[in-house]
Amino acid sequence: KTATTNMFGPIALSVPPGKSEAVSTCTQNGSGPVTIITSSPHMHKTGVGGKLEIVRADGKVEVLDDSPFNQEDQTVTPVNAVLNRGDKVRTTCKFNNMTNQTKRFGESTEDEMCFNFARYYPKGALSCSGLGL
Repeated sequence: KTATTNMFGPIALSVPPGKSEAVSTCTQNGSGPVTIITSSPHMHKTGVGGKLEIVRADGKVEVLDDSPFNQEDQTVTPVNAVLNRGDKVRTTCKFNNMTNQTKRFGESTEDEMCFNFARYYPKGALSCSGLGL
């Protein structure tokens, strides 16, 4: 089976001063099961933690990855979870913005991001709706 990477997370992002979280969900609308095999949170300088969860169609929550984040030491965590139609992937990024300015989405490390680059298979089987805050 061929795997690929999906980028879970919001592009519309605002990180106010202090501690905060950004949460986004993706509902699996594909016709067949999808197996997630890695989790790799990505943020910038104010990011301090990333979480990847599955919210099953019946409401049960499974935490796949809940780890501290360090921009200088970004890791890939092995996971093994099957998503079925109607299941949701929930991405949570935790921030500690020590400045007095709101950080917005951007590619500079002075800006901020909230993604989880999760690898899954089979390639092309994941169909997401509902990405956003």
